[in-house]
Amino acid sequence: MFYNNKRTEPKKIARTKLFSVLRPETLLSDPKRSENIKTIKINLGFSESDFAQLVQPLLNEVAIGCQLLPSTEHRFYAALGGLLDFAIYRAHAAMLIFRQSILPPDTHDLSTEQTLWAYVLVTASLLRGLGIICTDYKVDCYHNNGFYTGLWQPLWERFLDRSTCYTFDFHSEDTENLKAYITPFLARLWMPATGFNLIAANPEMFLNWLKLLQEENDGLNILQAILERAEAIAWQYFAKIACAGLPAGFNPDYNRLSSFSQPSDNQISLDLIGVQFLLWLKENLARGNLALNENHLKFTTEGLSIDAEIFKLFCQQNSQFKNWRLIQQGVISLNLHDKDLLNKDVVLLTKAGLILPKEVIVKQGNNLHKLKIQALALNVDNNWKKVAQEKHLNLDILTKRLSAKGKFEQLSESLKNQFKYE
Repeated sequence: MFYNNKRTEPKKIARTKLFSVLRPETLLSDPKRSENIKTIKINLGFSESDFAQLVQPLLNEVAIGCQLLPSTEHRFYAALGGLLDFAIYRAHAAMLIFRQSILPPDTHDLSTEQTLWAYVLVTASLLRGLGIICTDYKVDCYHNNGFYTGLWQPLWERFLDRSTCYTFDFHSEDTENLKAYITPFLARLWMPATGFNLIAANPEMFLNWLKLLQEENDGLNILQAILERAEAIAWQYFAKIACAGLPAGFNPDYNRLSSFSQPSDNQISLDLIGVQFLLWLKENLARGNLALNENHLKFTTEGLSIDAEIFKLFCQQNSQFKNWRLIQQGVISLNLHDKDLLNKDVVLLTKAGLILPKEVIVKQGNNLHKLKIQALALNVDNNWKKVAQEKHLNLDILTKRLSAKGKFEQLSESLKNQFKYE
């Protein structure tokens, strides 16, 4: 739909090269997906009938639309079904954070208003970024007999009604902004009418829902911060899966493999080298071995600056890597960085939040004070930019809770203990 492709499509291809269009009950019956959906259901607190009416239809449509497409944005997790798995796990993480961070202590049963806010968050979590289906994929449709029937157009065709088999390919154009605009259109198509009307009837909730879908990243409110953090948790979860099967004695190679190919016993792709480094960085930040704004890790208004010394430190602690430039190139291959940075010894991560642990130590200015702060807090109200500018952080919203009336109120001072100098 959003590309110019003038190649002639084959009139027929072998049935063995086609993917069958699967029904949602088949896609969602995978044990891991079922487990995550069960957790979402528990944390939402919906009755069986409400879940069946308001959430299950959306899960079905997301499954139909994603099918077995791999993730392209999170390319290290490029297994078949990666796009669907990432959306479901992100929603799973978002609901856990919602329960832990903004509900009053010991909340068990959610009020109607709290439930509606949870519904805003979980639906946006499932749909976020799925405009990528229109911008980054080219899905060719076929009959069971292998005859080509045309392209799938997600904005006006339901996949189950369009085709029985398909193949897919990818686009290399930068369509990040276009994706953010298309996602709300897909969301409107896939949302159950009753659920969409519930959100749209409340202007404040509807505005928040649209902001969540469009992935705004400046001046985030608490719901946006939660979804950003859920994205990071999902990223780290699948990153660990991607690296878990690496052979102990692999031989890193400069020759980049395809993002969608499996490394051989003695090779590893640059993508996975970059992922392994970022997981190592996250673990060292979690343990306090590294702190932000020192040790060659600097917050800037554009992201997190990582200079050569950090890459060299990684090589010292991981003897199978001999060249720090290879590690740097692995991080760059993930496309999480500023491509226009002139200093070739430095990588500027513009999506630094993806690699942060739950808590991180931040050095304050030129003094010896170090602030231990939750990554969630850095997402709120541009706090990470304020760290770079040595400004006062706005932690007020994290000491509030979502009351039974659906309003964020200062209920207690309990959260302030999380922010302490060491």
